[in-house]
Amino acid sequence: MPLIEPEVTSSPRVLVLAGIPSLLAAVLCSMFVHHYAHDIARRYYCPSGESQKVEFIVLQDETEGTPDCPAASLAAIGATLALGLGSFGLLLHNPRNVFFTSLSIVNVSMRLPGALALFVQMAMHRTSRIPADEASAFSLLHLGDPVGYLVILAIYILGLVFLWFIIVNDTKTVPRKWAVAIVLFVFLPLFEGWVWPYVRAMLP
Repeated sequence: MPLIEPEVTSSPRVLVLAGIPSLLAAVLCSMFVHHYAHDIARRYYCPSGESQKVEFIVLQDETEGTPDCPAASLAAIGATLALGLGSFGLLLHNPRNVFFTSLSIVNVSMRLPGALALFVQMAMHRTSRIPADEASAFSLLHLGDPVGYLVILAIYILGLVFLWFIIVNDTKTVPRKWAVAIVLFVFLPLFEGWVWPYVRAMLP
């Protein structure tokens, strides 16, 4: 008797029928949670009309793409990661649940592209105009050296990558799960950008 049982994967038909709706539901759920975390924190913790002026991390103009005040950005990041960790915990107890798999991967993956882009610009130019929540939230640290931001940002990115690897590794039902996870990581930002105008139209 083998000590390690092989993973039982779903058929491609079942994966498509269950996986696509689950992925769409996970993206929508993640967007709603992120938006309302922003909104609640902005309402109660951010002064009215506060502009974002962050030394070393980001030099921004007051444009539509500018991130929210630091407290709202931190709340949105925390809500996204909490949803990702919570859904991963549920996935461990329900390893064949495709929705929990999608929800955990989506919420961890959506924080990585902005953090990586911010790190690259900070490493090259010591400033960034990327409207990422991480740029705004990290300004709460009030560090006097851009190297300190880079170190903390690198630890944050490594933590996200490590968590992403754990989630994909513990996924039981998806055939060729690593290839699927990489494709999702590459195309999720584009998909979210396409879906977001429709989601924003539904918001109060």
